[in-house]
Amino acid sequence: MASAEVELDENLHSRQIALYGRQSMHKLRHANVLVVGSDGLAAEVSKNVILANVQAVTLCDLGKRAEARNLSSHFFLTEDDFGKSIATVTQPRFQELNDSVAVSATSEIPESLDGFTTVVCVGVPLDLAQRLNDECRSRRPQIAFVRCSSRGLFGSVFADFGDEFWVRDPDGLPPTEAIITNISEGKNGCYHITTVADKKKKLFLERGKDVMKFSEVKGMTELNGSEYTVSRSTNFGFSIRKEPGDVLSPYKGGGIAVQVKQPEVFHFKSLRQSLKEPGEFVVADGGVRDRPALLHLLDQALDEFQGSHGYLPAPANQEHADEVLASVEALLDKVRMPTGKAPVVDADVVRRLTSGASAVVNPMAAILGGIVGQEVIKASTGQFRPLTQWIHMDALHCLPQEGLDASDVRPMGSRYDDMIAVFGRKFHAKLADLKYFMVGCGALGCEFLKNFALMGMATGEQGLVTVTDDDIIERSNLTRQFLFRNRDVGQSKSAVAAKAVVKMNPKLHIVTHQDRVSRDTEAVFDSKFWSSQDGVCNALDNVKARIYVDEKCVRYCLPLFDSGTRGTQCSVQVIIPRVSENYGASSDGSEPQVAACVLHNFPHTIEHCLPLARSEFVGHFEANPREVSRYLSAESGQSYVDSLVKAGSSTGDILDKVRGHEQWGGGIVDCLGPERRPSRFEDCVSWARRTFEDYFVNRIIQLTALYPEDATTKTGALFWTPPKRFPRPVHFDQDDAMCMQFIVSASNLRAKVFGIPVPDNNRDEGLFKSLLEVVVVPSFTPRDDVTIETEEDEESDQELELNLEEDEDVIKALLDELPTPQQLRESKLTMTMEEFEKDDDSNFHMDFIGSLANMRARNYSIPEVDKLKAKLIAGRIIPAIATATAMATGFVCLELCKLINKKPREAHRNVSANLAQPSITLFQPMEARHNFSRKVETCPEPEKYPDYIVEEDILCVPEGFSAWDSLDVEHEHDLTLQELIDFFEKTLGLELCVLTADDTGMLLYNQVMPKHAERLQVPMSELVRTVGQVNLANRKDVLLVPIFMKKDSDDLKVETPIVKYSLPSPV
Repeated sequence: MASAEVELDENLHSRQIALYGRQSMHKLRHANVLVVGSDGLAAEVSKNVILANVQAVTLCDLGKRAEARNLSSHFFLTEDDFGKSIATVTQPRFQELNDSVAVSATSEIPESLDGFTTVVCVGVPLDLAQRLNDECRSRRPQIAFVRCSSRGLFGSVFADFGDEFWVRDPDGLPPTEAIITNISEGKNGCYHITTVADKKKKLFLERGKDVMKFSEVKGMTELNGSEYTVSRSTNFGFSIRKEPGDVLSPYKGGGIAVQVKQPEVFHFKSLRQSLKEPGEFVVADGGVRDRPALLHLLDQALDEFQGSHGYLPAPANQEHADEVLASVEALLDKVRMPTGKAPVVDADVVRRLTSGASAVVNPMAAILGGIVGQEVIKASTGQFRPLTQWIHMDALHCLPQEGLDASDVRPMGSRYDDMIAVFGRKFHAKLADLKYFMVGCGALGCEFLKNFALMGMATGEQGLVTVTDDDIIERSNLTRQFLFRNRDVGQSKSAVAAKAVVKMNPKLHIVTHQDRVSRDTEAVFDSKFWSSQDGVCNALDNVKARIYVDEKCVRYCLPLFDSGTRGTQCSVQVIIPRVSENYGASSDGSEPQVAACVLHNFPHTIEHCLPLARSEFVGHFEANPREVSRYLSAESGQSYVDSLVKAGSSTGDILDKVRGHEQWGGGIVDCLGPERRPSRFEDCVSWARRTFEDYFVNRIIQLTALYPEDATTKTGALFWTPPKRFPRPVHFDQDDAMCMQFIVSASNLRAKVFGIPVPDNNRDEGLFKSLLEVVVVPSFTPRDDVTIETEEDEESDQELELNLEEDEDVIKALLDELPTPQQLRESKLTMTMEEFEKDDDSNFHMDFIGSLANMRARNYSIPEVDKLKAKLIAGRIIPAIATATAMATGFVCLELCKLINKKPREAHRNVSANLAQPSITLFQPMEARHNFSRKVETCPEPEKYPDYIVEEDILCVPEGFSAWDSLDVEHEHDLTLQELIDFFEKTLGLELCVLTADDTGMLLYNQVMPKHAERLQVPMSELVRTVGQVNLANRKDVLLVPIFMKKDSDDLKVETPIVKYSLPSPV
């Protein structure tokens, strides 16, 4: 058995630590889990628990031997395993998932449960589950117990964590943190705290329950370090009551209030008791709120049937279904429901769910396995709200309303018998012939491919799964991307994943690519490719890529399944062509940005310091070397500038690349300027020390010289008020570990990009201290002729004030001082870019970023963070775990089944789930929005003139169009631009004002630009290819974005769909 004291590999488990924290991850190393059961759900639970990094997992198959039908849901079984012990043959395969977890196998339940912390019963008979639950409850301390089953399209989970189970973090959300702007005294010892009004970050505090801890309060210092219960709460403030006898000094300013999570106790009933008195159910589908109560009875009726017959009801067996229905009705008076009334027994629901109850199908197993895996983690860590105590859910909407014939669900002795028992052979034939494109092959992608293989998707003659991912496997992927092993690190994700799932199902037809799906790869994923697909499945982790895929699906009228996870949360969106809202309709791809003035001058959290530190890393060690390489390849300094102008760079952009910041420098001058280019390692150390002085001393002196601590605004208010923090210089101290970390990392990185040899002891602080003794740091005097951005909207104003002629003169003067490209080539100069890699502790990347951020935090009296926290923020690491990932993909596959059965939009379900609560919300996809002519009221400048409202008339052509529609232009010959304009005027009565190529965003025509008149007689295909820079190879059509106006109606805004212009053949 693995030792519980094994040191936690924080690089490997960084995504889990980002969610759970170190304390919970160490608690997991003491968890010893017994999984009793051998079906596909047991496999899903075992996989998720092993990836969570517990101490040990014991697989107990109760003597079950592998057979063909198991291959519908158990991913680690093959045809070679038939007749063998399931636990024994799969143990080494589970062990490969995580070599720090001790995985063992047995065919019998251990004589004693001593040493186990959690017991999971999967699909076992009720009497055995009750006996094990009783034994778990009799232990001291009590052993957590979970029972679950997957029965066709119906599943149940029961949890019992004992008489008293304490949870230290019930909701799993980050503690609420607020910046205090004022504290005022009220009546009867009440104090009201006003916080910074941030519309994006409102307070959600519960009176009488939430507790806040204070720090950094000036004047009323007695609050610092104290905890108070919230007595009243608003969006931007809360109240507290002081304790009798407490004396609080007058408030002077500042302060931080942070929520202190309060532990919560939960009391559980035994399985025997909870069957009769189940308590509240988790309701997933609001459309059938009473369904869980009926399923609770059906679950017990199926247990009774299994107890009497030794097996579960056969598919489409009327006699078996009648017996189960009778048992359900008999249970009505024996079970006390939480509502106090018995559910209405829907005979049709009972019969249809009973028909498939003997089968375990992969989608349901994946969903339930995610739920159960998370409950095991909760039991082991005391983190997040446990299930209290039942989840019953079904996916009856997947089946056709008319039902299935007995002949269609009859077993065939194949690996797909369980799928056929639920969905039928005709359905499975359609599934086998599907052509699907899966974009991305990370955690979601691995689970999807596993699901596809087990379900039998793309195993027919016409079927094919195409998967692409341009990424390679990293060690940190191994904790959740379960198709990858240590030996696969550094290899293509899509190639390795495909090889792994073909082992699961050799009949799966799959093709892999290592290309990013984007405008740059449209020669690979061309019109012919998209047109050949039956649908698309997104497995992406960034919004921009998802929007691009969504645009393609809208263009080619393809169904799209989009899903995502963040920690314990997962979501699924079903996009049905011409029926439901597309992904881009509710997401524009933009991400919230922190104002540049905050990052550069007024940070107030470490989340402001770390992005700036990463930006500085990119500037020094990636962007600058890239520009130097471009300069080296030019014939002269002027040709270098000309190449930038041709590429679309503005004069300001060029000046930034050459010189960097006006006062603090940077750019290629910092690499090539006089006395800047290093030739020895000592020069790199000197540069690091001078850079330290600039960052943490000079810049702060300059800022506070312009805005001293008592500075006021134009209105007379104090300038340095929350959230602004007044900064102070931090002087270099060679005995300070963080100061030395900056010097060591900066020196080594500078040497690496210049190709300068580093000494063997390049981490030895003693070496650097000796080299620093001879470094001369220039003195600094603050200037009074510089401006510093203080408001977000000042940035664009300052850019507009640039004197372009002066900038061009400055660029020329700077380049004149540099060696020519020819001279540098003759000197054999080469520079290497350092692309940011957060998971390599040896490359100095996070050492530099972490030390720069922490020193800057020290400037502003912001709490510093350790290296792991710095990596999570700077590396933009999204918490990711196997449980939520598995659950999301299971829901997607259920929706795929509905699509094959041509179910209406009302039968489909989007998903929003949070396993930490646990909560699951299923809801109908939004109907595609149809646009009609209308009047709207808008506020042109809401920030400056919020009360200024303008009424606008909008004309929609055609009326009622949606995102799925297009204005199709088809002609026998290639139209000229003028002919296209005439076509629109004749057919739509609209005047074309602007036309843009959708692929590239390049402007093709603007009627107010005189030179564009020259384009009127140019054929559209030529215009799109030359001006629009669109690759038309293998294209049948091209999308154009128009702006129209109605003649003689200047005030009328016109909305239309996108234009689809058919190209002549061949192009």
